[in-house]
Amino acid sequence: MLQAKNVLVSGGNRGIGRAIVSELARCAANVVFTYSTGATSALALVDELSSEYPGQTIQACQCDTRDEANVTALIEGTLARLGSIDVLVNNAGITRDGLLVSMPSHDWRDVIDTNLTGVFNLTRGVVFQMMKQRSGSVVNITSVAGVHGNAGQVNYASSKAGLIGFTRSLSKEVIGLGIRVNAVAPGFIETDMTVGLSDEQKRKVKATRGEEYCQLGADVGAARHQGIPGRVGDRVDWPDRYRTFQPKQDRQGASRHPSRFAQRRSHRAASAAGVSLGAVCRGRQRVG
Repeated sequence: MLQAKNVLVSGGNRGIGRAIVSELARCAANVVFTYSTGATSALALVDELSSEYPGQTIQACQCDTRDEANVTALIEGTLARLGSIDVLVNNAGITRDGLLVSMPSHDWRDVIDTNLTGVFNLTRGVVFQMMKQRSGSVVNITSVAGVHGNAGQVNYASSKAGLIGFTRSLSKEVIGLGIRVNAVAPGFIETDMTVGLSDEQKRKVKATRGEEYCQLGADVGAARHQGIPGRVGDRVDWPDRYRTFQPKQDRQGASRHPSRFAQRRSHRAASAAGVSLGAVCRGRQRVG
């Protein structure tokens, strides 16, 4: 359970990150989240959650995770405020889309530095503290682009694919220390990061795996092995046996599994990612 657990979330003031922070607060966790820009929305989220969940610590900190000094100050400040960090959620990320042949070098560097090097900087510092505690959970938000690739996103897909390798490798290093490392790979979710995508790009993403699954993000049902070190939960890469699943009928014609079947159709976008993230942080091995 997440009650009274201390959680640090990077990139928590908008989109999926905002849903994650809200869900963690709902689960009675103390949450410190970072933002790079958008101080107004970050502080508004703090006010909203603090009034809704009095007695819990909800704090926003501006931090550039690419900068090691910034990250060190963030970790020290979080430890001073909370006393420990039980869960780290690496969610901060950016896009700089474009075809490879016309991509400026700085667009490549910006994305890799934020999406991958930033995760390295933050995770290295937090895991060091978790090793002292002999416990902890790290959850990395990757992307279906890192699993299947996406035209026009060579830099972004590379950073997210690297994050999957990072997750699986780190999990092998710290599994004996009581630290769990997992990743969640959401599909197409309507956030401010996807506003720049053309209608054609959105159509292709949805056509690849089906609009229904691409819109829902990290799935509770598909991430059945959450808690197993190195596991990547991926809603979009839905196994065929689930995609073609039809509930068995009893003699009266009623479905034997109506609630489970209905549940798969009821989740919505970023909120589903937040709920899934809560399940990962709690370390459930079976959900739904």
